Amino acid sequence: MAGSRLTAAARYFRTAVDLLQRIADDQADAMEQAAQKIAGVVRRSRLVHTFGCGHSGLLAQEIFYRSAGLMLVNYVHAPGQTLDVRPVRITSHFERLSGYAEILAAGQDILPDDVVIVISSSGRNAAPIEFAIEAKRQGALVIALTSLMIAASGVKSRHASGTLLHDHADLVLDNHLDPGDAMVDLDNFAQRVGPMSTVLGAAILQAVVARAIEILADETTDLPVFINANVDGGTEHNERWIARLSGQARHL
Repeated sequence: MAGSRLTAAARYFRTAVDLLQRIADDQADAMEQAAQKIAGVVRRSRLVHTFGCGHSGLLAQEIFYRSAGLMLVNYVHAPGQTLDVRPVRITSHFERLSGYAEILAAGQDILPDDVVIVISSSGRNAAPIEFAIEAKRQGALVIALTSLMIAASGVKSRHASGTLLHDHADLVLDNHLDPGDAMVDLDNFAQRVGPMSTVLGAAILQAVVARAIEILADETTDLPVFINANVDGGTEHNERWIARLSGQARHL
């Protein structure tokens, strides 16, 4: 602490906890709907596809190939929009590029009634908007993980339609972020700091997946759920399931 004032680190945690509780309360219905839809996909041995650019792409990977998570999740790798690109700043140009995500989505194994989760807090860039549009055209149910507060702030679309991501979603998971993904004020620095999209987004997605598994476990305990490979027997369990899913889960 600096005097009686909480440090920025303490305020970051306090803000995160407050937001997580708010999301748990007011997004409960939306998360339940998302979990039910994902459970339906697993029953059909189909796929949940995830897409995002830049740091949103990290969230797209959050529930992909993850211990204690579902196997039937396909992270859509978007060349040029991941943080391993150098110089990394060109990723910001790629996510604004019209036409790219439409081509990318058309090349995926997206079938009618699959679930596609598109992640973008601002919801304004061409790539996530176009991916959502193309996924819906292919008959998928689109879930947007985005900020309705940012959408309501007057942010302008960078897509030719003038729309934002949530306009193309069948279901919205609202992460409650402020514009700029900066949630902590400092006394000695005018600019806000403390990005929180990863913390909140990961919690939302993992909560939805956990609920989907809970729903399915009421029907059967024979479920395609990863066990950590560092747990004895985990690798063998995973390999057996991957062999069973070879036709449906080519991404593994």
